[in-house]
Amino acid sequence: NYGKYIIGDIFTNEINKYLLRKIKNFKLENFNPKEEKKEIEKKIQEGAEIFGIFQTQPHKASVPRKKPDIIEIKISNGDSPNEAFNLAFKNLGKEIRVRDVFKLGELIDVVAITKGKGFQGPVKRFGITILSRKNSKA
Repeated sequence: NYGKYIIGDIFTNEINKYLLRKIKNFKLENFNPKEEKKEIEKKIQEGAEIFGIFQTQPHKASVPRKKPDIIEIKISNGDSPNEAFNLAFKNLGKEIRVRDVFKLGELIDVVAITKGKGFQGPVKRFGITILSRKNSKA
């Protein structure tokens, strides 16, 4: 087996009503996070990476949108994957603020994927306006 693969998923029991705006028909029935934690702890090996799936809270900010963004973030706490997994399980279903993760003035590295519109002209790239046909009168 090469590459990354999933050894398990753990969900919180309290599903946020704002998350249901983004993901339709999301139901968890008879799901016990503590039993899943025991199963995953047995499978975690050295070199494993722990990722969390987080949602933003646009309803708390003054932005005109209701659907949250869903983000996958790698959790790295210490050297071992078990420490990262325990941190993720401890914060499962809780609100995590920026000040809980970063210190004031700390530099961060942000990587993203663009929509990728290919090779485009200046109208689409820079948003310039196309002038009307009879714009310049001599």
